[in-house]
Amino acid sequence: MNQTALDFTSGQSRRDAGMNAALDNADFDSKGWSDKALGFVRSFPSAQFQTEDVRQYATNHGLPVPPSARAWGAVITRAARLGIIRRVGYRPVSNANAHCTPAAVWERV
Repeated sequence: MNQTALDFTSGQSRRDAGMNAALDNADFDSKGWSDKALGFVRSFPSAQFQTEDVRQYATNHGLPVPPSARAWGAVITRAARLGIIRRVGYRPVSNANAHCTPAAVWERV
């Protein structure tokens, strides 16, 4: 029996391109948005959190909502690559529109 090999490279490239385009658009719309958003990741008061928690915290503290929520994916990815946070698990999101989909739980390093 032959099993089809799955190539995730194309999907990952498209994901990254989409996040980066959303981030560029957020920075164009609000100068320095991505650096400010990263600052909210650094200063988030809970040791463990999901992206939606930081997003709400930042909005409540005056950070403009980006044109696309995908910009937050790029910010979180950047924070992880910089060693600011690490993924420690998954749990359902609280956003009812997301139908309890599992999302990463992050922890400050």
